[in-house]
Amino acid sequence: MVLDFASELMKTEFIKKLKGGNNMETKSRYQVIAELEEQKRNFIVQRDNLDGNLLRKKKELKDLKRDIEDKEDEIKEFEKAMENSKKTFNTLIQGIDESLKRFSAMQEKQAAKS
Repeated sequence: MVLDFASELMKTEFIKKLKGGNNMETKSRYQVIAELEEQKRNFIVQRDNLDGNLLRKKKELKDLKRDIEDKEDEIKEFEKAMENSKKTFNTLIQGIDESLKRFSAMQEKQAAKS
């Protein structure tokens, strides 16, 4: 399908060039052949680059997977740290509650003495 398209494109370009294209310029058979050869070289280069593009995409995917694994590890570590922080905050809250109870008890004793 792609080859049919490329072949049709080349035929169309060849006919345009034979007819002079849009600017009504007449090209020699050698110029048309040279331009078609250049297109062929460009297509060969593009075709040969496809393997490199695939390898680059696979490497990018591998890097992304590694990044995902790293982020998952970070989340696990954060969850552990978060649990420790929650325990610490609960201990601090209990300490404040105890201080408030003692302060309240001291105020009641002072009020009872007065």
